[in-house]
Amino acid sequence: MRLRYWASNLAETNRNLGFRAAVRLLRRGISAKLPMLVHQLRSTIRRSVTKKEIRSARAALGNATPHIAIAITGGVGDSIVVARFLRDLIAYAGPFNFDTFSSSPGRAKWVLGGLPGSINNYHDILFDQVKQEYTFALRLNQFALVYEETVKWRDIRSHHQLVEVVVNLVKSRTLIEPFIDRHPYMDNFLAQVAVFRERQRHTFLHFLAKVPYGGDGFELSTSDSCLRRYGLQPRSYVTIHNGFDPGFVISGRRATKCYTHFDEVITHLKDLFPELVFVQIGAETSEPLRECNINLLAKTTLPEAAELLQNALIHLDNESGLVHLAACLGTRAVVVFGPTPSSYFHYEDNKAIEPVVCGNCWWMTRTWMDACAKGFPEPICMTGQQPVTVGNAAAALIAEVREASTKTSLTEPPSFSDELILLRSEQDTESG
Repeated sequence: MRLRYWASNLAETNRNLGFRAAVRLLRRGISAKLPMLVHQLRSTIRRSVTKKEIRSARAALGNATPHIAIAITGGVGDSIVVARFLRDLIAYAGPFNFDTFSSSPGRAKWVLGGLPGSINNYHDILFDQVKQEYTFALRLNQFALVYEETVKWRDIRSHHQLVEVVVNLVKSRTLIEPFIDRHPYMDNFLAQVAVFRERQRHTFLHFLAKVPYGGDGFELSTSDSCLRRYGLQPRSYVTIHNGFDPGFVISGRRATKCYTHFDEVITHLKDLFPELVFVQIGAETSEPLRECNINLLAKTTLPEAAELLQNALIHLDNESGLVHLAACLGTRAVVVFGPTPSSYFHYEDNKAIEPVVCGNCWWMTRTWMDACAKGFPEPICMTGQQPVTVGNAAAALIAEVREASTKTSLTEPPSFSDELILLRSEQDTESG
């Protein structure tokens, strides 16, 4: 499956962008995926050992509790969407235990490891080989798919709400059937189906399973030293990101969904808010911004990036996984949309900057991240977005956040320490 995916992508890159671009894509793909393949090969060699581990875990935990295999695809944003779904599934139909299978077990452990029932995190290459060892198996990406052949109905018959969810997912397959084998190439159409059903990326899995959505917030373990290391105070800075998922390999330097004018946006905001510090975060797919006060590209772990986002006044970004992460942590964002549709990816508390022209060409071609799907020399949906528009939206959001913070501080009852200070002050006045 993966070889077919790569072969078709290389063929289309060669056809649309030329032989040199295809060679660059192949070289970068090998470089990016080789370490992962080594890990996966090691996992495959240990397949029999892993099966024994799974059986032992089920025996130790007790067969009375369902044990589910969950395959996850995508980047950190997809993992967060899945984590919220599992949080709400546990609340609705738990308890149950689960193991995850993904391209990054470490990331899966960080995002999902705090959920009740999380046991192990394996490489996804093992999923098809061991999924029969579980009570049943799920695949969670843009859709939620239950593998009917793995469902051990006898083992879950006493878990009535879990049975209900499995049945709902089996029934909902008719809605997503056209997209399953064509994922991700028909994800744009799938998004339109979700929006038609009044759902978005972060609520569509819940819709398929008929599980209530528990909200955008999600508890994650964060670092407690990053702010101190860089001399930052909570709400005294703005985070900026202009990159894309490192797992998505392209032949060019910049993905089409990356906004190119954040330097001008920061200049505009510095004029309005000279007291603010601007901190750039992200991986090696980002491009350095000269106007940022602190450049932390490829210098933070996920828990450190989460700490920075959690304490930021606001976040600036193009549509990316860090927007999902910020939403988890309660930080509002200004998000510049272009190829990816805001109707599907937008969070209500954020400010979406809509493309002034075109837009929504996500997966219209296999090279949509590499080159404008309409054939323009550059993605005009992003390059044509004026910095002043983004800057004014950011300024408005900063004002909203500060106003809300002021109202909160005025309506909050005084803490015990505040009352103690007031009491001592009154005593000092009386004694004086």
